[in-house]
This record gives sequence, structure tokens and C-alpha cells, in this order.
Amino acid sequence: MNNITNEILCNEHFEDHIIRVDELTELNMDGNIDSIKNVCWVIRPDGESRIFNVSPYTHVEFIIEMAKTWIACDCPENKDEFGIPQKWDADSLHVLVSS
Repeated sequence: MNNITNEILCNEHFEDHIIRVDELTELNMDGNIDSIKNVCWVIRPDGESRIFNVSPYTHVEFIIEMAKTWIACDCPENKDEFGIPQKWDADSLHVLVSS
């Protein structure tokens, strides 16, 4: 069983929302790093927490910028035709802003 550590990398306020990026470090049985992933939470003004679904390997500054765009568009879901959540990226956010 692997061990996971969590570190908060960023807590930023934007338009009454809180953007929080956590770094999850997964350690193998020997205590060595297996993987490092970023997870982004957006806490809305009503207190609801949502995961901003992006690649876990996206750099923190880029996650923050994309999350701000997502918030400005009212935090919509991004699902495929089968209702399966899809990750946001620069292209999908550009399409959202352009529509």
C-alpha cells in the first residue's frame, strides 16, 4: 500500500471564490516518491467545493489562470456526450469563453 502526503501549494482569492491547489505526493513501499500530482479545488461563495478538473501534471500557475477563467464562466461542468467528466485545458476553456 502506498502512502500519500498532501501539501497546500496555493490559496488564492478571485471573485469571491477561493482557488486552492494541493500537491499530492505518492510514496512507494520504500518511502521513495512514486508520483507527484496537483489537485485544484474551487470553493464558491456559498461554501460549495468543486474540483476544477485539469490534468494533475499541469503547472500550478497555469492551473490558477485556467481556474480564474472557469470561475468567470460560472464554473460549468465539462462532460462528454455520455455524461463522463472531461478535463479542462486551454483549448476547451477557449471554446467556452468564445461561445
